[in-house]
Amino acid sequence: MEQIVCPNGVKIVTEKINTTRAVSIGIFVRAGSRYEQAHENGMTHFIEHMLFKGTTTRTAQQISQTIDRIGGELNAYTSRDHTCYHVTVLDTHAEQGLAVLSDMFFNSVFDKEAIEKEKRVIYEEMAMDEDTPEEYLADHFYQDLYANHPLGRPILGTKATIENFTQAAILQYVKKYYVPEHIVVSLAGNISDTLIEQVRLLFGAFSGETQLDSVAPVFCVGDYVYEKSVEQAHFTLAYEASKRGTEESYALLVLDTIIGGTTSSRLFQTVREQLGLAYQIYSTTSLYEDIGTWLVYVATNESEFPLAKAKVQEVIQEIYHNGVTLEEVKDAITHLQGSFVLGMESAESHMTRNGELLLHGLTVRTVDEALVRIGEVTVEEVNTLAKKMFSTSVATGVIMPI
Repeated sequence: MEQIVCPNGVKIVTEKINTTRAVSIGIFVRAGSRYEQAHENGMTHFIEHMLFKGTTTRTAQQISQTIDRIGGELNAYTSRDHTCYHVTVLDTHAEQGLAVLSDMFFNSVFDKEAIEKEKRVIYEEMAMDEDTPEEYLADHFYQDLYANHPLGRPILGTKATIENFTQAAILQYVKKYYVPEHIVVSLAGNISDTLIEQVRLLFGAFSGETQLDSVAPVFCVGDYVYEKSVEQAHFTLAYEASKRGTEESYALLVLDTIIGGTTSSRLFQTVREQLGLAYQIYSTTSLYEDIGTWLVYVATNESEFPLAKAKVQEVIQEIYHNGVTLEEVKDAITHLQGSFVLGMESAESHMTRNGELLLHGLTVRTVDEALVRIGEVTVEEVNTLAKKMFSTSVATGVIMPI
């Protein structure tokens, strides 16, 4: 694995994997919904869509056809703190994939008619999330959990903000955030030195400078209730957790696995297998540069909701008071190591992991190095973290059927 820093500040990370014929290229931009002003909410995600809508030399259809014809995959995603545009192709088509991806990145036209059309597409994406109780709860809960902070705003934005997006506003946003210091290009797979040099020439030559405007959010505890026409009660419970990149975050991974990260976890076995109260129940983490959240989600019958909620809290309190066992920690570590390795079987997974780590200023460990670090987590570390995290106040959110 190698890293290159271009004179303009763009960082390039490469990982050659000669056991695959795939090449995956990703452009990571430190632009996400948490950096948006209130009137810009949804702009980052909107721009992600617009980069597929045509350049000075290719129409939207030509962009898609070029990659489809060579059997590749071209896609993108927007998170709360970054955006990624990526392509995966055969090694024989690597230069063609790079040409399309870089053309989209540097030469998108942001056509006014296409902007208005894409607004309607995103309204439908919003409607899809509104129709999905889990997504609906997450969006509304985040707004209360991080009240009055951009981190709590929906990544998609709102109809009120999106309807006011203009070509001029989009171009101004791109100029502000799509600058060298905010960009990492990640390559993984059967990549050649020629391809790496092409990336360096393409991305090391443009200019621009800006500073990210972001303050740390405050974790707002409370009990939040939302109403929606649904068949089940949907419940989430959250504690403030370690921020991204701390040594404590490894113990958090193990703790999360033990509590609700697998089908053998305490929550799954208690709430679903033993009591039959839910089909879906899990725990997960969301970690950012200045704050972290650990949460539980469960969906259950309205009449069973009080019992399901009580059982979730009982599992957490049991661990708070008595801790987890050495056997649980060992099993969780083995699970994490196995799932991590299996999840890294593609060139795209290597590209994504390396790009995200470098973009956020984290150590880019090899797979083997990461496995060693996971294996170093002790039962004492996990129990110390559980005691610390579960001694703080909790935030809850619930959708109750109307």
